[in-house]
Amino acid sequence: MAYNHGKAERKWRLWKEAEEKILRNYGVPESAIEAKTFKRRKTA
Repeated sequence: MAYNHGKAERKWRLWKEAEEKILRNYGVPESAIEAKTFKRRKTA
């Protein structure tokens, strides 16, 4: 089976958004969420 980078990245992004939503529901400060979040940079 071939590795599909786009599919894996989409799955990771959905997981990350769900995690951030949970943290916000528990009242974690936005600055802490931003520090924990890894923002993927697109390469040209």
